[in-house]
Amino acid sequence: MTAAPPTAPPPLGPPRREAPVTAAQRFRWLGEMIGLKGMIAAAAISLLGGALWFTADLARASATQMLGLGRAVEASWTCLAREAWQLVAAGQVPPAQRFRVVIARLDHDHDGTYTRTLAGAFRGERSFEVRESCLGIGASHDMRLQRAEAEGLEAARALARRTGAHLVIWGEVAGAGEHILRLWFTNPGEPTEAGPRDWRLEGGLLGQGFQDQFAATIQAIALGALRPVVETGDAARMAELSDSLVPRLWQLAERPPSSFSVGQRDELRLVLADALVLAARWGRDRGVAGQAVSLYRAMLVDGRERDRLERAMLRHRIGLALLAGDPSISAATADTVVEELGAALAAYGEAGRDLQWWLVFERLPGPLRAVAGAGEAALRRAVALLQGELRRIDVRAQEVRWRKVAEETALTLLDLGASGDRVALQEAEALLRAILPLTPASERWSRAWIKAMLARTLLRIGEDGPDEALQEAVALLDEALPALPEVIASRDGHVADRLAALGLLQGRGHVAAFVRLVGVARDRLRKAAAEHPAARAEAQLDLSELLVSFVRGRRGEVREGVALAEQVLESGAGLGPIPADDMVPETLLRARLYMCLGLWHLAWLGEEGRPGEALAACEAVGEELHSLPEGPERRDLLEKWEYLSRLVFILVGSDDRLSRERALIEWLSTGDRAKRLEVDPRRLRFRSALNKLAETAETRAEAAGQEERAAFVAAAREGLAAAEEKLAQPGVARQWQERAWLLLEQAESLAMLGALGDEAAAQRALTHFEQAEAAIERLNAPFLWSRIRVRTAESLLLLAPTLGGDTLAKARRAATEARDALLELDAPAFLRDAEALLAEVPPDQ
Repeated sequence: MTAAPPTAPPPLGPPRREAPVTAAQRFRWLGEMIGLKGMIAAAAISLLGGALWFTADLARASATQMLGLGRAVEASWTCLAREAWQLVAAGQVPPAQRFRVVIARLDHDHDGTYTRTLAGAFRGERSFEVRESCLGIGASHDMRLQRAEAEGLEAARALARRTGAHLVIWGEVAGAGEHILRLWFTNPGEPTEAGPRDWRLEGGLLGQGFQDQFAATIQAIALGALRPVVETGDAARMAELSDSLVPRLWQLAERPPSSFSVGQRDELRLVLADALVLAARWGRDRGVAGQAVSLYRAMLVDGRERDRLERAMLRHRIGLALLAGDPSISAATADTVVEELGAALAAYGEAGRDLQWWLVFERLPGPLRAVAGAGEAALRRAVALLQGELRRIDVRAQEVRWRKVAEETALTLLDLGASGDRVALQEAEALLRAILPLTPASERWSRAWIKAMLARTLLRIGEDGPDEALQEAVALLDEALPALPEVIASRDGHVADRLAALGLLQGRGHVAAFVRLVGVARDRLRKAAAEHPAARAEAQLDLSELLVSFVRGRRGEVREGVALAEQVLESGAGLGPIPADDMVPETLLRARLYMCLGLWHLAWLGEEGRPGEALAACEAVGEELHSLPEGPERRDLLEKWEYLSRLVFILVGSDDRLSRERALIEWLSTGDRAKRLEVDPRRLRFRSALNKLAETAETRAEAAGQEERAAFVAAAREGLAAAEEKLAQPGVARQWQERAWLLLEQAESLAMLGALGDEAAAQRALTHFEQAEAAIERLNAPFLWSRIRVRTAESLLLLAPTLGGDTLAKARRAATEARDALLELDAPAFLRDAEALLAEVPPDQ
């Protein structure tokens, strides 16, 4: 039997059929080809290869993390090994002598051509130190672009820390064969929230004929990105770089490559304008900032469709350019800057661009403080801008932002209030009071600053307002100053604010404020003992000025003040030598002026020989005033001297009661000595007539003739009209010493009419005497209080025949209280008046 022919082997591969081949069938066919053992071996090889591949990839990722380079870094094993060796061998990165720029290997730049081209853009520039890195930073991972950029930014910052770079340039070759680069310029000094911004360079700019233009563009972008570094002390290098770069950029902007798109040309103009701003800020010609402003403004009106955020960006840059061209911030510049930055602020705020909003807002305080010089209209525009921003902010959702804007609004309102706008001051006060409870207790310095600014606002309100505002200002500063650094408290005027508030209270007769000021002055004098002689003299005169002001009415304090001024004139006897050569003319004149004032007070109080001494001191001031150069100091001293001389001349040659009364009226009438008010002659005529009426019984109403009686009535009515007119003047109601004296004069005028037979006027007089007594406290102004009581007693004596009843008893009580106060104050001349008056009051029946 012949053997049957062998059957043909089955065809390799799956049978050709229409049905789809399943994975199980493929597995079976593979087993038929290589057998089970072969298939197991293939699986093992695949698993081993996968494991090796996975392990190598994991190890590479671990190595980049170990080197602190971030997840977006891509590098070969050779590159990683080199980086690790540099980290171990080099140790600390040496500081850069120039701007250090590190260029990471560009993504998709397989042969390194574009990376080398990028590095070559800096060749020949002495301001740059360029390093190429074998490390790459992935810019287009298989993920969302925003996440890729964020990881790239993190990796770039890490690379900057590792290399000590001022700037890291990274990116990708985005279009094969199309010369398209997407680049990021990362400055580690920028805030973390800044986020990356990519620059797209394409077409002709990368062609062979445009290396110089490419270099100029790259350097300009780098220049802008280096801004935070420059602000920390590299201004000289930035000036050198901007000076060399700007001319090339102008050429590129005027003759851009024909292949440039409209967008590229726009971007080039922006880069040029930015470079001009930097050149203005750190170069040698600030005038180029105006060219930058023109470029930005041209972009706003070039017909291209720009969204609101792009326009906001340009207006933000206009504001920065104006500041670069005028760093001292003139009033006109400030007004325009506030307008431009304000527009950008509003746009960014409405669009929810928080970072850009803060970048604009942080540049506003300087211009806002300078805009006051542009006039009230400019200030009101600034206030309106800030108030509009406040209305847009939800204080519950954005409390910190609301606080910051509210602070700037309050400060601008405070500037507006300096021109006399009381409504602005009240609005500033309300804002600061609203900010304070929103400021956490942990922000101790911020709370102290807000209290200090609220105190300044209250000081402005209290300058011609209620004493309570000044008292609260002092209390707030007492709380704030211990929490503020001493240098800041002094530099920003908060210490001066407290002294000013206390000074105003002292000027209004508040003894507590006077005592505190004297304490401060004595403390300063003790500290000045070890300082320069001129500083000791100034401290000594500050104390002298307070003591001779006679606030407490104590003759001993006035004498001490005169002695202190005299010591300065005698080269500081008792405080150690103060060489006369160290005394500037103004210091010596101050000393003579305080001697004049103190001696005048002592003469006024009745000390023998003092009027002549006061006159001699004032004449010495007048002789030396003419040797001072013209200026504010001379004008101030001259004004005080003329005022004091007038008071001294009133007393010299006459020690009678009318002279002292006239001097007191003038002193009170010029409580605000800056206004230098003249005494109303009607008040003096009335005072003379009243004194005459009170002197002898023969001239009283029942004995006076018709003509003389009419003269008395006319004088009383003149005095009443003068007092009423003065009381009606703005601000007088808040000057409580002067108000009390005017109420007294009003009462005396009515009492004089009552003594001449007008019973209705007599009854009104009693009411006004009570008002005058209630308007002043003995503790705050003991001397003035005693004088009011003496004058009340005198008038009540005149009224006793008309009113009868307990009028004499009231007169006796007033005279007794006045005598006791004057005895305590050691005022002999006025004490004699009170004692003579008491002797004149009939005893109780």
